[in-house]
Amino acid sequence: YILGLFSIITTAISQTLHPRLVGYAIDQLNLEKVPAIFKASTPLNTFYIIFSTYLFFHFTLALGRWGWRRFLARETHYAGNYLRRMVWDRAQYFKQSELDSKFTPGVLMSLSSSDVFSARFLYGFVLVATFDIAFLLCFAFIGMMQLDMELALWTISILPLLGFLSWKISQLETVAYKDAKEELANFNDKVSQVITTIKL
Repeated sequence: YILGLFSIITTAISQTLHPRLVGYAIDQLNLEKVPAIFKASTPLNTFYIIFSTYLFFHFTLALGRWGWRRFLARETHYAGNYLRRMVWDRAQYFKQSELDSKFTPGVLMSLSSSDVFSARFLYGFVLVATFDIAFLLCFAFIGMMQLDMELALWTISILPLLGFLSWKISQLETVAYKDAKEELANFNDKVSQVITTIKL
């Protein structure tokens, strides 16, 4: 997880610097002022330094994306396999009366498919999204403030509204997901009963 976090930070920094370096390259081609760190003996050499820096951060961007997929996203699949195995390992110790009433085959099928599919993201992609938003927002905001403070503040001011709308939409999605999960469990249970009837 530490390596995955470092990969996300590397990705966020590289994503933020990419457009800045393109802007510096355009400024250099127009013979405008660029940061002193890129200055060289000739304008052409200055452009080469900017372009080389761009290629370097392009490489770190690809490396960072590979890193969080390797160290964080893969944990999602490991967690899914583990949770699915735990469901069936525990099911063998249930009483027959519970298997006939409470933990029917439809419920167990729903747990091992839709529920596990949702829960497994907590161990991988949820962490990726959380840290990516946090770091990318910080680095992007710093870069925006360096370009134009007033325009950056106007742009950031709409974020609370977007957050509120996202929260309301997520509430509706949660209700719809619970309804769909219950319907799926009932459907799986009925399918299991039909198959049992056919066997008889």
